[in-house]
Amino acid sequence: MRKVNRQSIVLACVVLIAACASRTISPADVSGGASLADMAGTWNMRTLNMAGDSVLVTYDIFATNDVSGWTLTFPGRDPIPVRVIEVSGDSVIIDAGPYASALQQGVTVSTRFDMKLEGDRLAGLITAVYNMPQGQTTVPLRVEGTRAR
Repeated sequence: MRKVNRQSIVLACVVLIAACASRTISPADVSGGASLADMAGTWNMRTLNMAGDSVLVTYDIFATNDVSGWTLTFPGRDPIPVRVIEVSGDSVIIDAGPYASALQQGVTVSTRFDMKLEGDRLAGLITAVYNMPQGQTTVPLRVEGTRAR
């Protein structure tokens, strides 16, 4: 049996870690699965509680074919800029806020959406961080939406 030296093992681990690390998102399409171009368009979204099917709020997400220009718009309100944090295959992570909460009057919220594209459907989870008078409160929520026709 051939003996493997320690440097070769370390080098192999470094290469493996570098290959698995997330990369910086560019405006170009993401390889494998879907691309930002596949997500481009207007999405009719709804946020639901984790325990059941209660719809808490509805809104639209406007997605472009690159990482700039994404917005979140509640009915009767101005668009809120959205930051694309990560795209991997058919999944996207976006952040919005802080902005005035649509659910809690007088409170600001920051949201992180972790969604997966499934044809003409986006679905996943939201982590909402509310800036309450007594401190921050984090609430997990579900999100789902369909491409606007």
